[in-house]
Amino acid sequence: MRARARAEAAYSQLVKAAAEAAGLDRGQAERGLLVALCMLCRRLTTDEASHLVAQLPSMLHSQLERCLGGPDRTVTAAAMKDEFARTVGLEPADAEAALQGVFKAVAGTVTPGQMAEVRGQLPDDMKPLIPVPAPSP
Repeated sequence: MRARARAEAAYSQLVKAAAEAAGLDRGQAERGLLVALCMLCRRLTTDEASHLVAQLPSMLHSQLERCLGGPDRTVTAAAMKDEFARTVGLEPADAEAALQGVFKAVAGTVTPGQMAEVRGQLPDDMKPLIPVPAPSP
């Protein structure tokens, strides 16, 4: 039971951070987090996506496993913004800032090295969506 409570707490913290950073309500943040991470995982190599998923709250693992198997080059920044806007219920013009907020929350959950690896696999048009990891002290 303790493991389940810890898993729920970690997931809840990530959703709350995503909601705050993206200016979304909890339901929007949950849907947006899942669609953003799934599309990101599809764009990455299977190994890199697996490494990212391993650092995320365990409650997301089973949902994101179906998103592995990339890199899917049809996942572009524009496709990600459009799908995110549609899923969350935002105007397309507002999707980029909210998506950046979601990935900022994700960056707070995983190691800076993992975020650097993720950014390194993305095409130039997608890199602005992912925060630059803070340098190690």
